[in-house]
Amino acid sequence: MKRSISWILYSTFFFACVAVVFGKWFLAKDIIGGDWPYLFREMLSTFCLTPLLWAPWHGNGAGGVNLLLGLHLFQSMLIVPFTQWLGLSWMLVYKIGWYGLFIILSIYSSRELIRTVFPSKSGISEPIAGLIYLTNSYVLMLVSGGQMGVALAYAVTPLVLASFIRFGSLSGESRERFSLVRSMALAIVVLGFQMMIDLRLSYITLVAVFVYQIVLIIFRLSRDSRTLLRVELRQIVMVGLCVVGAALLNAFWFLPQILLRTNPVVELGAAYTSVGSVRFFSFADFSHALSLLQPNWPENVFGKSGFLQPEFLVIPLVAFGSLLFINSSKFKTSVIYFSLLALIGTFFSKGAHEPFGGIYLWLFKYVPGFVMFRDPTKWYLLTVVSYSMLIPFTLGEIRKRLVFPRVSKTLTYSGPCVVFILFWIVLHRQAFSGMLPGTFVNRLLPAVYESYKTFISNQPGYFRTLWVPRQSRFTFAQPYKPAMEAEPLFEATNAAILFDQLQHNDTQERLAELGVRYVVVPFDALGELFTSDRTYDDSKKLSYEKVLDSIPWLWKIRDGELAIYETPSYRDLFWTDKGSVSYKAVRYDTYEISFPDKGERRVFFSQNYHPGWFAKGPAGNSYTVHKTKFGLMEFDVPDGVSQVTLSFGPQRYVWWGGVMTIVTLLICIVVLVLPQKLYYNR
Repeated sequence: MKRSISWILYSTFFFACVAVVFGKWFLAKDIIGGDWPYLFREMLSTFCLTPLLWAPWHGNGAGGVNLLLGLHLFQSMLIVPFTQWLGLSWMLVYKIGWYGLFIILSIYSSRELIRTVFPSKSGISEPIAGLIYLTNSYVLMLVSGGQMGVALAYAVTPLVLASFIRFGSLSGESRERFSLVRSMALAIVVLGFQMMIDLRLSYITLVAVFVYQIVLIIFRLSRDSRTLLRVELRQIVMVGLCVVGAALLNAFWFLPQILLRTNPVVELGAAYTSVGSVRFFSFADFSHALSLLQPNWPENVFGKSGFLQPEFLVIPLVAFGSLLFINSSKFKTSVIYFSLLALIGTFFSKGAHEPFGGIYLWLFKYVPGFVMFRDPTKWYLLTVVSYSMLIPFTLGEIRKRLVFPRVSKTLTYSGPCVVFILFWIVLHRQAFSGMLPGTFVNRLLPAVYESYKTFISNQPGYFRTLWVPRQSRFTFAQPYKPAMEAEPLFEATNAAILFDQLQHNDTQERLAELGVRYVVVPFDALGELFTSDRTYDDSKKLSYEKVLDSIPWLWKIRDGELAIYETPSYRDLFWTDKGSVSYKAVRYDTYEISFPDKGERRVFFSQNYHPGWFAKGPAGNSYTVHKTKFGLMEFDVPDGVSQVTLSFGPQRYVWWGGVMTIVTLLICIVVLVLPQKLYYNR
């Protein structure tokens, strides 16, 4: 009874802490900050449940392959049913479906993992594990930065690990075979979900699974090498089958990348694949990583690493203190495993920093998949998972050994936990006192962007807007009114370079073919675009306006907070060198194009060139798509052809992969819901 009351008290206090830290999300009108996108109501209607490989808003607003199709599908699965069909507020949907789901999954996952690895010690250790996992400096900086895709993958990590550990404990005998198959199906589903949300964190999770298998092999071989070796080999095969199953669940977006031979990281450029980028993004040193102190804590200013706060060193002392109790504990394997995992996470989190920083650089260059981690802090995940398990174990062992004759047993039993929880709150006081930045700050949509949305949405036809130098987080854009950014378009990192680029003879023609109707200098409401030494600098905005004012073929139609210029002419999405053309969008990757006038013609399509596009006439004749001098698309139509269908061929890979995904998902669902009696009756 006492333990039950203690569990209730600790759990109540834990949920109170969660409410204090994350309550601002649900009390604010909108969550605005970091990388979290702001979506206007009109933008929500453009989402669809069909996973489309070609995204007209990618490629700097000129179209491109959607490299994050899985994550985009998850967003669509929230938007389409709940906002389009049921008419619910997007604010309500994303607060529950993104932010609320992150909290729920983090709590549930950490509880399942500690129940799996320390089953007889879970009790009041569950809320402590949840507190560590949900309110450490790494994840708080992650969610304050609005990186909710990474956050969801982070939240489900303990559940993935627990699923693999559970079926690893089953022997595979006939009486346990059904439980083994069901556990494997569960592991496939949760790992598949994590892969869909963020492939990088699923990679890290699989490293943790691999390390677990190595630890098991070492411990088991020391007892019975011949028999247990066969068991472990079978175990590795089952892990491999689960990974393959999870990959099949994501075949709808994996298969297109494989068949197109694209590398999503390489596609992003040298800034994501060079060794220099790893050195730049190695913000955490060994001390920060070991102490579970995110280097940007608590300001979360990109590139600004704080000094080590020595009080955080208590965290690893308590965590690795678990090693003092392994000889008297039946959980020796789990303790050693998580201790090793914490050291691996610490070593990788420091990136190129010493000691042995060259190892990380070598792994980045030569190990498949490691190129995804130019930001080494993603490896904090292993340290967080390990500490959230080890610290409750250490506190439990200390509780058992404390004896004070003049102090009640209840106080002695609860003392270490209470002291640690209070210490944890003091360490992360900025979170508990409401002082975190980013998504935790209550902000409102600036009125000027509401006015801009009305202005753009009321303009007929297809056109683009060019934002100088970068677009605002409050940019209103749609697939047929996409936004472009001047900095990547012209490789102009400052106003002087932009001025030189706009002076080129073909710049006006290039913007016209891109369909640019308006050029916009944004209102930097949050001080994110025009900064000097991390503070807002209005002179930078004025320098860009001065450049645009000097261009004779730009007409300034709006001044003030949001400066808008209009170009003299712009092209439609489709246009031709002879006669007129009309078109209908079947989907974002399929168009029906009609020509009311007879004769040969060249048709231009103002999206980025990709060899996967092809045009087909009514008689089945195909017309090759070529690249224009500005990197767009064109194709020739012979005389007598009045209608052409333009399609993105690689979309068929999505359908092929989708069949694999659906079949795999159905098999997993059947296994998970199949009654055990029915299995044995067979």
